[in-house]
Amino acid sequence: MKKLKFIAPLIAAFFLFSCKPSAKEALTYSDAVVHEQAAIQEKENNFITEARDGDTVKMKAALDAFLLQIKTSTAIVSTMEQFDKNGAFKADALKFFEVYKSIAENEYKQILGYYSGEYTEENAAKSTELGDAAATKRQTAFEKFSTIQQAFAKEYKFEIKEN
Repeated sequence: MKKLKFIAPLIAAFFLFSCKPSAKEALTYSDAVVHEQAAIQEKENNFITEARDGDTVKMKAALDAFLLQIKTSTAIVSTMEQFDKNGAFKADALKFFEVYKSIAENEYKQILGYYSGEYTEENAAKSTELGDAAATKRQTAFEKFSTIQQAFAKEYKFEIKEN
């Protein structure tokens, strides 16, 4: 009987600590990361809209808001705990956010510079080229992160639904 009193708590502890988090917990974690990515994307979309309109004052404000959102979202995700003792999903999300930051600080700042200067066909062509390069960088990073997110969903048995 004494052995049973000792073994029962061990078995309970084993099951308590060896079980994976639930699909609901994994989905909640994924949704928190995606929420921050969507906030960044919204600010990038605002910059793109202002760039199409060509108002450099609004473009500058939109770029500043985009950079601030990247900083804010990066801080939020950085402070999240690792999920299931594995920080890979979180780390990959932060790498994705770094791509946004790179685009904002490089391509978009250069585009703003071209818009701020005198209009020339050459500047217009360079702006278009930079915009295309930014879109390619973002799409490549998005596809990579999407694949990682799908693997995370598969591992924790939840379904990702497009909005």
